[in-house]
Amino acid sequence: MRMLKGIKRYITLVVVVCCCVWYVFQWKPLIKHNKLIKHGKKLSLAQLPNIHGDRENPDSIKWSSNSEFDRSGNKMLAIKKDDDVSSSLGSSWKFNNDTANQKWIYEWNETVVYQGLLPLVDRLNVYSDDMPRIIFNRVGKCGSRSVLDIFRNLAERNRFNMIESLVYTQKILPPEKEEMVAQVLSQIQPPYLFQRHMYHINFSYYKLQSPSYINIIRDPIARFTSQYYYRRFGDGFQERTWTFNGTERERYQTINECVLRDQYECSKRRTFYIIPFFCGNDPRCKQPTEWTLKRAMANVKQDFKVVGLLEELRDVFLVLEKTWPTVFGGSVKLLEHPSEGQMTNRTAALTRAKEKPSPKVTAILKEQMDLEYRFYSFVKSRFHALKRKLGIRHKL
Repeated sequence: MRMLKGIKRYITLVVVVCCCVWYVFQWKPLIKHNKLIKHGKKLSLAQLPNIHGDRENPDSIKWSSNSEFDRSGNKMLAIKKDDDVSSSLGSSWKFNNDTANQKWIYEWNETVVYQGLLPLVDRLNVYSDDMPRIIFNRVGKCGSRSVLDIFRNLAERNRFNMIESLVYTQKILPPEKEEMVAQVLSQIQPPYLFQRHMYHINFSYYKLQSPSYINIIRDPIARFTSQYYYRRFGDGFQERTWTFNGTERERYQTINECVLRDQYECSKRRTFYIIPFFCGNDPRCKQPTEWTLKRAMANVKQDFKVVGLLEELRDVFLVLEKTWPTVFGGSVKLLEHPSEGQMTNRTAALTRAKEKPSPKVTAILKEQMDLEYRFYSFVKSRFHALKRKLGIRHKL
Protein backbone atom coordinates (compact mmCIF):
# COMPACT_ATOMS: atom_id res chain seq x y z
CA MET A 1 0.00 0.00 0.00
CA ARG A 2 2.83 2.39 0.85
CA MET A 3 4.44 1.68 -2.50
CA LEU A 4 1.17 2.43 -4.33
CA LYS A 5 0.78 5.71 -2.43
CA GLY A 6 4.36 6.63 -3.30
CA ILE A 7 3.77 5.92 -7.01
CA LYS A 8 0.57 8.00 -7.00
CA ARG A 9 2.38 10.95 -5.38
CA TYR A 10 5.21 10.67 -7.90
CA ILE A 11 2.80 10.64 -10.87
CA THR A 12 0.89 13.61 -9.42
CA LEU A 13 4.13 15.54 -8.99
CA VAL A 14 5.20 14.84 -12.60
CA VAL A 15 1.81 15.98 -13.95
CA VAL A 16 1.94 19.20 -11.89
CA VAL A 17 5.48 19.99 -13.07
CA CYS A 18 4.54 19.35 -16.75
CA CYS A 19 1.50 21.61 -16.44
CA CYS A 20 3.59 24.39 -14.92
CA VAL A 21 6.20 24.13 -17.66
CA TRP A 22 3.50 24.19 -20.37
CA TYR A 23 1.87 27.23 -18.77
CA VAL A 24 5.10 29.20 -18.48
CA PHE A 25 6.45 28.50 -21.96
CA GLN A 26 3.32 28.21 -24.11
CA TRP A 27 0.11 29.63 -22.68
CA LYS A 28 1.36 32.48 -20.45
CA PRO A 29 2.85 34.52 -23.35
CA LEU A 30 -0.47 34.40 -25.21
CA ILE A 31 -2.42 35.44 -22.09
CA LYS A 32 -0.03 38.35 -21.59
CA HIS A 33 -0.49 39.30 -25.26
CA ASN A 34 -4.28 39.25 -24.91
CA LYS A 35 -4.19 41.40 -21.73
CA LEU A 36 -2.11 44.02 -23.49
CA ILE A 37 -4.62 44.10 -26.34
CA LYS A 38 -7.52 44.58 -23.92
CA HIS A 39 -5.72 47.60 -22.49
CA GLY A 40 -5.43 49.13 -25.94
CA LYS A 41 -1.86 48.08 -26.75
CA LYS A 42 -1.58 46.53 -30.21
CA LEU A 43 1.41 44.19 -30.30
CA SER A 44 2.46 42.47 -33.48
CA LEU A 45 2.73 38.70 -33.39
CA ALA A 46 6.33 39.05 -34.43
CA GLN A 47 6.90 40.30 -30.87
CA LEU A 48 5.53 37.12 -29.26
CA PRO A 49 8.15 34.77 -27.80
CA ASN A 50 9.77 32.54 -30.40
CA ILE A 51 8.90 29.42 -28.43
CA HIS A 52 10.72 26.90 -30.58
CA GLY A 53 13.58 29.18 -31.53
CA ASP A 54 16.35 31.14 -29.89
CA ARG A 55 14.75 33.60 -27.45
CA GLU A 56 17.73 35.94 -27.70
CA ASN A 57 17.67 35.90 -31.49
CA PRO A 58 14.14 35.98 -32.96
CA ASP A 59 15.51 35.37 -36.44
CA SER A 60 16.88 31.99 -35.39
CA ILE A 61 14.13 29.59 -36.43
CA LYS A 62 13.85 25.97 -35.37
CA TRP A 63 11.18 23.70 -36.75
CA SER A 64 8.47 22.06 -34.71
CA SER A 65 7.78 18.42 -35.46
CA ASN A 66 4.38 19.00 -37.05
CA SER A 67 5.43 21.79 -39.38
CA GLU A 68 8.83 20.83 -40.74
CA PHE A 69 7.43 19.07 -43.77
CA ASP A 70 4.34 19.71 -45.81
CA ARG A 71 1.99 17.04 -47.19
CA SER A 72 4.24 16.36 -50.17
CA GLY A 73 7.39 15.97 -48.06
CA ASN A 74 8.96 19.27 -49.13
CA LYS A 75 10.84 21.12 -46.43
CA MET A 76 9.25 24.37 -45.27
CA LEU A 77 11.05 27.59 -46.23
CA ALA A 78 12.06 29.90 -43.44
CA ILE A 79 11.00 33.52 -43.93
CA LYS A 80 13.51 35.90 -42.38
CA LYS A 81 14.07 39.64 -42.22
CA ASP A 82 17.14 39.51 -44.45
CA ASP A 83 15.44 38.03 -47.52
CA ASP A 84 15.34 39.94 -50.77
CA VAL A 85 11.83 41.18 -51.43
CA SER A 86 9.55 43.04 -49.03
CA SER A 87 5.84 42.49 -48.54
CA SER A 88 3.51 44.28 -50.92
CA LEU A 89 1.84 45.82 -47.87
CA GLY A 90 5.02 47.61 -46.87
CA SER A 91 5.76 45.32 -43.94
CA SER A 92 9.25 45.25 -42.47
CA TRP A 93 9.24 41.47 -42.85
CA LYS A 94 10.87 40.24 -46.03
CA PHE A 95 9.60 37.30 -48.03
CA ASN A 96 11.40 34.75 -50.15
CA ASN A 97 11.09 35.75 -53.81
CA ASP A 98 12.03 32.33 -55.16
CA THR A 99 8.44 31.55 -56.12
CA ALA A 100 9.45 28.34 -57.87
CA ASN A 101 10.37 26.88 -54.46
CA GLN A 102 8.04 28.96 -52.28
CA LYS A 103 5.95 27.09 -49.76
CA TRP A 104 2.27 27.97 -49.99
CA ILE A 105 0.60 25.47 -47.63
CA TYR A 106 1.18 25.79 -43.89
CA GLU A 107 -0.07 23.67 -40.99
CA TRP A 108 -0.69 25.35 -37.62
CA ASN A 109 -1.21 23.61 -34.28
CA GLU A 110 -2.59 26.83 -32.71
CA THR A 111 -0.26 26.68 -29.69
CA VAL A 112 2.81 28.43 -31.10
CA VAL A 113 3.19 31.50 -33.27
CA TYR A 114 6.44 32.62 -34.84
CA GLN A 115 7.84 33.78 -38.13
CA GLY A 116 8.62 30.78 -40.34
CA LEU A 117 5.92 28.55 -38.90
CA LEU A 118 3.37 30.96 -40.41
CA PRO A 119 3.85 33.64 -43.11
CA LEU A 120 3.42 36.63 -40.79
CA VAL A 121 3.68 40.36 -41.32
CA ASP A 122 4.50 42.70 -38.44
CA ARG A 123 1.43 44.92 -38.80
CA LEU A 124 -2.30 44.40 -38.95
CA ASN A 125 -3.65 43.63 -42.40
CA VAL A 126 -5.80 46.06 -44.34
CA TYR A 127 -8.44 44.60 -46.65
CA SER A 128 -7.82 44.76 -50.39
CA ASP A 129 -9.66 43.02 -53.23
CA ASP A 130 -6.28 42.28 -54.80
CA MET A 131 -4.94 40.71 -51.60
CA PRO A 132 -7.95 38.90 -50.10
CA ARG A 133 -8.04 37.34 -46.65
CA ILE A 134 -10.45 34.42 -46.63
CA ILE A 135 -11.69 32.16 -43.82
CA PHE A 136 -13.34 28.84 -44.67
CA ASN A 137 -14.89 27.85 -41.32
CA ARG A 138 -16.10 24.63 -42.84
CA VAL A 139 -19.22 22.82 -41.66
CA GLY A 140 -18.75 19.10 -41.06
CA LYS A 141 -20.03 16.59 -43.63
CA CYS A 142 -20.67 19.23 -46.29
CA GLY A 143 -18.10 18.06 -48.81
CA SER A 144 -15.29 20.20 -47.40
CA ARG A 145 -12.58 17.53 -47.62
CA SER A 146 -13.12 17.19 -51.37
CA VAL A 147 -13.21 20.99 -51.68
CA LEU A 148 -9.97 21.33 -49.72
CA ASP A 149 -8.23 19.03 -52.18
CA ILE A 150 -8.99 21.60 -54.89
CA PHE A 151 -8.00 24.54 -52.66
CA ARG A 152 -4.59 22.98 -51.95
CA ASN A 153 -4.01 22.54 -55.66
CA LEU A 154 -5.03 26.17 -56.28
CA ALA A 155 -2.69 27.45 -53.55
CA GLU A 156 0.29 25.98 -55.42
CA ARG A 157 -0.97 27.11 -58.85
CA ASN A 158 -2.24 30.59 -57.98
CA ARG A 159 0.37 31.30 -55.29
CA PHE A 160 -1.60 32.22 -52.21
CA ASN A 161 -0.96 31.18 -48.62
CA MET A 162 -3.18 28.39 -47.35
CA ILE A 163 -3.21 27.93 -43.58
CA GLU A 164 -4.57 24.61 -42.34
CA SER A 165 -5.39 24.15 -38.69
CA LEU A 166 -4.30 20.90 -37.07
CA VAL A 167 -7.13 21.23 -34.53
CA TYR A 168 -10.06 19.18 -35.79
CA THR A 169 -12.48 18.74 -32.88
CA GLN A 170 -12.69 22.10 -31.06
CA LYS A 171 -15.38 23.97 -32.97
CA ILE A 172 -16.29 26.43 -30.23
CA LEU A 173 -13.41 28.62 -29.02
CA PRO A 174 -13.03 29.99 -25.48
CA PRO A 175 -12.61 33.80 -25.39
CA GLU A 176 -8.82 33.79 -24.96
CA LYS A 177 -8.26 31.44 -27.87
CA GLU A 178 -10.82 33.21 -30.05
CA GLU A 179 -8.92 36.48 -29.61
CA MET A 180 -5.56 34.81 -30.22
CA VAL A 181 -6.79 33.24 -33.47
CA ALA A 182 -8.25 36.59 -34.57
CA GLN A 183 -4.94 38.32 -33.90
CA VAL A 184 -2.95 35.69 -35.80
CA LEU A 185 -5.25 35.80 -38.82
CA SER A 186 -4.95 39.61 -38.82
CA GLN A 187 -1.22 39.27 -39.38
CA ILE A 188 -1.00 36.50 -42.00
CA GLN A 189 0.53 37.62 -45.27
CA PRO A 190 -2.31 38.01 -47.83
CA PRO A 191 -3.61 36.70 -50.09
CA TYR A 192 -4.45 33.75 -47.85
CA LEU A 193 -7.13 31.18 -47.11
CA PHE A 194 -7.49 29.77 -43.59
CA GLN A 195 -9.50 26.58 -43.14
CA ARG A 196 -10.80 25.06 -39.92
CA HIS A 197 -13.89 23.48 -38.37
CA MET A 198 -14.85 26.43 -36.13
CA TYR A 199 -17.67 28.77 -35.28
CA HIS A 200 -17.73 32.34 -36.61
CA ILE A 201 -15.38 34.86 -34.97
CA ASN A 202 -16.54 38.47 -34.70
CA PHE A 203 -13.32 40.35 -35.50
CA SER A 204 -14.88 43.76 -34.87
CA TYR A 205 -15.31 42.79 -31.20
CA TYR A 206 -11.50 42.87 -30.97
CA LYS A 207 -11.29 46.07 -33.05
CA LEU A 208 -9.90 44.12 -36.01
CA GLN A 209 -10.98 44.21 -39.64
CA SER A 210 -12.79 41.02 -40.52
CA PRO A 211 -11.54 38.77 -43.31
CA SER A 212 -14.11 37.51 -45.80
CA TYR A 213 -15.80 34.28 -44.75
CA ILE A 214 -16.86 31.53 -47.14
CA ASN A 215 -18.70 28.30 -46.42
CA ILE A 216 -20.69 25.47 -47.97
CA ILE A 217 -23.75 23.84 -46.45
CA ARG A 218 -26.15 21.14 -47.61
CA ASP A 219 -29.65 19.82 -46.99
CA PRO A 220 -29.76 19.39 -43.16
CA ILE A 221 -31.18 15.85 -43.18
CA ALA A 222 -28.68 14.70 -45.81
CA ARG A 223 -25.87 16.21 -43.74
CA PHE A 224 -27.10 14.60 -40.50
CA THR A 225 -27.50 11.22 -42.20
CA SER A 226 -23.96 11.39 -43.52
CA GLN A 227 -22.62 12.32 -40.08
CA TYR A 228 -24.66 9.59 -38.38
CA TYR A 229 -23.07 6.82 -40.44
CA TYR A 230 -19.67 8.50 -40.61
CA ARG A 231 -19.40 8.22 -36.83
CA ARG A 232 -20.01 4.51 -37.12
CA PHE A 233 -18.19 3.40 -40.25
CA GLY A 234 -15.98 6.27 -41.40
CA ASP A 235 -15.12 6.59 -45.06
CA GLY A 236 -12.73 5.18 -47.61
CA PHE A 237 -9.49 6.56 -46.17
CA GLN A 238 -7.85 3.32 -45.15
CA GLU A 239 -5.23 4.92 -42.94
CA ARG A 240 -7.87 6.21 -40.53
CA THR A 241 -8.89 4.29 -37.42
CA TRP A 242 -12.54 4.62 -36.48
CA THR A 243 -13.96 4.19 -33.02
CA PHE A 244 -17.59 4.40 -31.98
CA ASN A 245 -18.55 5.40 -28.46
CA GLY A 246 -21.31 2.87 -27.91
CA THR A 247 -22.25 -0.78 -28.02
CA GLU A 248 -22.09 -2.94 -31.14
CA ARG A 249 -25.87 -2.97 -31.22
CA GLU A 250 -25.95 0.84 -31.18
CA ARG A 251 -23.27 1.00 -33.86
CA TYR A 252 -25.32 -1.04 -36.33
CA GLN A 253 -28.58 0.71 -35.46
CA THR A 254 -30.03 2.46 -38.52
CA ILE A 255 -30.93 6.13 -38.51
CA ASN A 256 -34.60 5.13 -38.79
CA GLU A 257 -34.36 3.06 -35.61
CA CYS A 258 -32.52 5.85 -33.81
CA VAL A 259 -35.19 8.46 -34.63
CA LEU A 260 -38.19 6.23 -33.99
CA ARG A 261 -36.75 5.13 -30.63
CA ASP A 262 -36.31 8.82 -29.73
CA GLN A 263 -32.69 8.34 -28.76
CA TYR A 264 -30.54 11.31 -27.71
CA GLU A 265 -28.19 11.00 -30.69
CA CYS A 266 -31.13 11.80 -32.99
CA SER A 267 -32.80 14.39 -30.75
CA LYS A 268 -33.44 18.03 -31.61
CA ARG A 269 -30.42 19.08 -29.57
CA ARG A 270 -28.08 16.76 -31.51
CA THR A 271 -29.49 17.55 -34.95
CA PHE A 272 -28.92 21.28 -34.39
CA TYR A 273 -25.51 21.57 -36.05
CA ILE A 274 -25.17 23.98 -39.00
CA ILE A 275 -26.40 27.25 -37.49
CA PRO A 276 -23.74 27.55 -34.69
CA PHE A 277 -20.99 27.74 -37.35
CA PHE A 278 -22.53 31.05 -38.42
CA CYS A 279 -23.81 32.25 -35.04
CA GLY A 280 -20.47 32.26 -33.24
CA ASN A 281 -18.82 31.33 -29.95
CA ASP A 282 -21.42 32.83 -27.65
CA PRO A 283 -22.68 29.92 -25.45
CA ARG A 284 -26.23 30.79 -26.53
CA CYS A 285 -25.30 29.83 -30.11
CA LYS A 286 -25.39 26.16 -29.11
CA GLN A 287 -29.09 26.38 -28.26
CA PRO A 288 -31.75 25.88 -30.99
CA THR A 289 -33.56 29.20 -30.52
CA GLU A 290 -34.91 32.06 -32.63
CA TRP A 291 -32.14 34.29 -31.26
CA THR A 292 -29.48 31.88 -32.57
CA LEU A 293 -31.08 31.76 -36.01
CA LYS A 294 -31.36 35.55 -36.27
CA ARG A 295 -27.78 36.08 -35.17
CA ALA A 296 -26.51 33.52 -37.69
CA MET A 297 -28.43 35.26 -40.46
CA ALA A 298 -27.06 38.65 -39.41
CA ASN A 299 -23.48 37.32 -39.45
CA VAL A 300 -23.99 35.86 -42.94
CA LYS A 301 -25.14 39.25 -44.21
CA GLN A 302 -22.26 41.06 -42.52
CA ASP A 303 -19.20 38.80 -42.87
CA PHE A 304 -19.84 35.96 -45.33
CA LYS A 305 -19.14 36.88 -48.92
CA VAL A 306 -20.08 33.43 -50.25
CA VAL A 307 -22.15 30.68 -48.65
CA GLY A 308 -22.87 28.03 -51.25
CA LEU A 309 -24.70 24.73 -51.45
CA LEU A 310 -23.07 21.34 -51.81
CA GLU A 311 -25.92 20.36 -54.14
CA GLU A 312 -24.72 23.12 -56.50
CA LEU A 313 -20.98 22.69 -56.05
CA ARG A 314 -20.03 23.65 -59.61
CA ASP A 315 -21.87 26.94 -59.20
CA VAL A 316 -20.09 27.50 -55.88
CA PHE A 317 -16.74 27.37 -57.69
CA LEU A 318 -18.07 29.60 -60.48
CA VAL A 319 -19.06 32.19 -57.87
CA LEU A 320 -15.68 31.92 -56.14
CA GLU A 321 -13.85 32.33 -59.46
CA LYS A 322 -15.81 35.47 -60.30
CA THR A 323 -15.42 36.88 -56.79
CA TRP A 324 -11.67 36.25 -56.36
CA PRO A 325 -10.23 35.23 -59.76
CA THR A 326 -6.61 35.54 -58.59
CA VAL A 327 -7.26 32.98 -55.84
CA PHE A 328 -9.89 30.62 -57.23
CA GLY A 329 -9.22 30.91 -60.96
CA GLY A 330 -9.17 27.41 -62.49
CA SER A 331 -11.23 25.79 -59.71
CA VAL A 332 -14.10 24.74 -61.99
CA LYS A 333 -11.66 23.02 -64.33
CA LEU A 334 -10.13 21.13 -61.40
CA LEU A 335 -13.60 20.10 -60.25
CA GLU A 336 -14.65 18.84 -63.68
CA HIS A 337 -11.32 17.29 -64.68
CA PRO A 338 -9.73 15.86 -61.54
CA SER A 339 -6.46 13.99 -61.61
CA GLU A 340 -6.44 10.29 -60.80
CA GLY A 341 -5.29 11.05 -57.26
CA GLN A 342 -7.99 13.68 -56.75
CA MET A 343 -10.64 11.29 -58.04
CA THR A 344 -9.46 8.65 -55.59
CA ASN A 345 -9.66 11.14 -52.70
CA ARG A 346 -13.19 12.20 -53.63
CA THR A 347 -14.37 8.61 -53.76
CA ALA A 348 -12.64 7.83 -50.46
CA ALA A 349 -14.28 10.83 -48.77
CA LEU A 350 -17.76 9.34 -49.29
CA THR A 351 -19.32 8.08 -46.08
CA ARG A 352 -19.86 4.33 -45.98
CA ALA A 353 -23.01 2.29 -45.38
CA LYS A 354 -25.52 5.14 -45.56
CA GLU A 355 -29.21 4.24 -45.43
CA LYS A 356 -31.68 6.96 -46.33
CA PRO A 357 -34.31 7.92 -43.74
CA SER A 358 -37.81 6.61 -44.42
CA PRO A 359 -40.58 9.10 -45.32
CA LYS A 360 -41.90 8.89 -41.74
CA VAL A 361 -38.48 9.56 -40.23
CA THR A 362 -37.84 12.36 -42.74
CA ALA A 363 -41.03 14.08 -41.60
CA ILE A 364 -40.00 13.77 -37.94
CA LEU A 365 -36.52 15.15 -38.63
CA LYS A 366 -37.84 18.06 -40.69
CA GLU A 367 -40.10 19.08 -37.84
CA GLN A 368 -37.35 18.99 -35.21
CA MET A 369 -34.83 20.60 -37.62
CA ASP A 370 -37.15 23.47 -38.47
CA LEU A 371 -34.54 26.15 -37.58
CA GLU A 372 -31.89 24.41 -39.67
CA TYR A 373 -34.23 24.30 -42.69
CA ARG A 374 -35.17 27.95 -42.30
CA PHE A 375 -31.48 28.84 -42.30
CA TYR A 376 -30.86 26.54 -45.28
CA SER A 377 -33.66 28.28 -47.23
CA PHE A 378 -32.22 31.68 -46.29
CA VAL A 379 -28.75 30.68 -47.56
CA LYS A 380 -30.19 29.12 -50.70
CA SER A 381 -32.13 32.28 -51.54
CA ARG A 382 -29.05 34.48 -51.04
CA PHE A 383 -26.83 32.15 -53.05
CA HIS A 384 -29.23 32.13 -56.01
CA ALA A 385 -29.48 35.93 -55.84
CA LEU A 386 -25.68 36.17 -55.88
CA LYS A 387 -25.52 33.87 -58.92
CA ARG A 388 -28.01 36.05 -60.79
CA LYS A 389 -26.00 39.13 -59.90
CA LEU A 390 -22.84 37.50 -61.29
CA GLY A 391 -24.64 36.28 -64.42
CA ILE A 392 -24.51 32.59 -63.50
CA ARG A 393 -27.55 30.66 -64.66
CA HIS A 394 -28.90 28.01 -62.34
CA LYS A 395 -28.95 24.56 -63.93
CA LEU A 396 -31.95 22.44 -63.02
